[in-house]
Formats: sequence, C-alpha cells, structure tokens
Amino acid sequence: MANIENASRDKSMLMEGIKVTKTILNSPAGSDMNYATAKTVSQFFDELDDPSANLSLGLWDWVKYGTIITVGDSMYGKGNPFRREGIASAFW
Repeated sequence: MANIENASRDKSMLMEGIKVTKTILNSPAGSDMNYATAKTVSQFFDELDDPSANLSLGLWDWVKYGTIITVGDSMYGKGNPFRREGIASAFW
C-alpha cells in the first residue's frame, strides 16, 4: 500500500501529487487551462453586469454553476459536457 500519511517524506502520495500538479500548472497546457478558467470567470461577471441578461439565480446556485462550468471549460474546452442542459445540475 502506498504511503499516504507522512507528507514529510519524499515518496508520499501527497508529495507526489503536489509535484505532478506543479509540473502541469507550470507547463503550456497548465497555462492554457488557467487562461480558459480566467476567461470563463470574466464572462460570468460580465453577465452579472448586463441588465438585459435578466438573471434570476440565488448566489449559491450561481457559485455552483460557475464552478462546474469554469472547471469543465478548463478541462474539456469547447467539448465541456457540463454545458449541456441538465448535466451541471445533475452533478450537484
């Protein structure tokens, strides 16, 4: 069984996960994911500022939807399955 407890050792699953995450986020693919996330968040705020959008959401619903769409866009791009009707709400 893998060592998942002692994070002070070099070979723990926690430390390996941190190394892999840092490697990905510091790569061109990680930069693309971060850019996609920032773009989606910006679009959500633009929608809130648009009076013609006529949004009627509770704050928590907006946060849940924004989270799943943002993460999905950064992972799947235009093929984000959470943008299909009903998928995001089924996730929560």
